Amino acid sequence: MICLSTLFVFLFYFGINSYWKNPGWSTIFYYTLVNRQPYPLSNPQTLSFLDYFTALFKGVLDFILGISSMLFFTITAYSFYMIYLNKKSKKIKDLLQQRENALSIICVIYVLTRICAFPFIAERFFSGIYIIATLALLIIVSKYFSKNKSKIMSEY
Repeated sequence: MICLSTLFVFLFYFGINSYWKNPGWSTIFYYTLVNRQPYPLSNPQTLSFLDYFTALFKGVLDFILGISSMLFFTITAYSFYMIYLNKKSKKIKDLLQQRENALSIICVIYVLTRICAFPFIAERFFSGIYIIATLALLIIVSKYFSKNKSKIMSEY
């Protein structure tokens, strides 16, 4: 069923792109991040590796220096630390059985792939992922404290 729905998503995506004559990722990337021009289809350019890596470097630097990304890295680092403390097994499959662990990992993967594909950093592209990562952290922390409540209370 998943394979069938994936096939329909790709057919739908490519159908819409071909019907509306979408120029593609590289053209939009070039005219958004390398050479800003209002009409990319009137004068097509090609994207070189140097152009891509220059834009990627600038985008990653902007992302790393941003306040919200520092907060995101702090949240995910703490989530991974709590996942490490809660682990019962060393198998990744067992860790991903819990939704909050999977959500934390998916959020990091999404942010990294989004930056690599289109390193234009605008908060509106990441706000949903930041919220999901924060909720996953809250669930992980609450499970940890509820599981270790007696041990924590005995220390005080």
